[in-house]
Amino acid sequence: MSSRVVTNAIYRLTEGNDLSSREVEQSILELYKGKNNILEFLAFVVALHTKGETSAEVAGFLDADKHAFGDAEIKNRRFTEGIDIAGTGGGEIKSFNISTAVSFVVATAEVFIPKQSWFGITSPTGSADIIRECGVEIANLNTKEKLKEVIEKVGIVFYHRVFLKPEIAKNRSEFWKSIGKRGLKFKSIFHIASLIYSLFPIKFRLYGMYTDRYLVKIAEVLKMNRYKRAMVVFGEGGLPEISNFSKTKVAELKNGKISTYTLSPTDFGLRKAGVDAIRAISKEQNIIDFLRVLYGKEKGAKRDIVLANAAAALCTVGKVNTFKDGTYLARSLIDSGKVKEKLKQFVSYAGNREKLSRWEGKAGLN
Repeated sequence: MSSRVVTNAIYRLTEGNDLSSREVEQSILELYKGKNNILEFLAFVVALHTKGETSAEVAGFLDADKHAFGDAEIKNRRFTEGIDIAGTGGGEIKSFNISTAVSFVVATAEVFIPKQSWFGITSPTGSADIIRECGVEIANLNTKEKLKEVIEKVGIVFYHRVFLKPEIAKNRSEFWKSIGKRGLKFKSIFHIASLIYSLFPIKFRLYGMYTDRYLVKIAEVLKMNRYKRAMVVFGEGGLPEISNFSKTKVAELKNGKISTYTLSPTDFGLRKAGVDAIRAISKEQNIIDFLRVLYGKEKGAKRDIVLANAAAALCTVGKVNTFKDGTYLARSLIDSGKVKEKLKQFVSYAGNREKLSRWEGKAGLN
């Protein structure tokens, strides 16, 4: 059965008109109900992305998530100083799990990290795969109480809201499965914005994007949602992270204003690397690389790109004043052994250390 809200929105989009944030919110909520057929879902997201999402439309998407998942929010003012280090994925360059490693480095600096996490789709491993292989199933962190307990005890938690509200996420999942079975591949507002909304009341973000097309728009959305400070980044060449092999384009929200600029590896006190040095090779190698960085055994480009992104996150939350200071702090935390202990603490509290021990052996860390 068709929804008049959705069909009207599709018509307006195909005529090249922008939607209001309210129109997008209502359309997404209707689609979440699962009463619409796959053609409506497909027509809406393709028409919206082909026209090009405005900041108001992305804000409407976030409002729909707030409405749908609001009763799963963890409302504790202690977490406002936390940061999520995540992004769109889907970049041309497939790297090892940089943001997952960065999250543990920043958590070691006593910053709350509620990281949204999912399994690899376009890459060998997503953060949920890495955490699973270390001994923690994010599917088991499926209540507000459990998430709050873990982050309060350890300072870091990985989660996906699908596990807290499966009845809502099911319809969205069924749509993407149906599309995948037909071999269709395209970007949409889901790729751009699905990880912006957080169940935690954080006020800081480091958000990587697969394109520079939306950097300012996403910064504007974060401003609308009253973030204190945020960096939205795109590594030239196709990396949804801060790059150590190319320049990085940035839209930064700070003191209520948005500025754009470009960063180079030297801004972090790091050498420029070759792109192949950070590429994903396989699931097994991604896990090994992740562990070797956190345990201080990796000293090359993969460590450096983690240092750069950790430095940016540490600057964003105000732990340091400059990117170079952030690099120094991140390096010190790794070399002190505190970061690997943070990983072990998280696994011990939220999962099982046996799998981590096996991977330590494979990575030559025992």
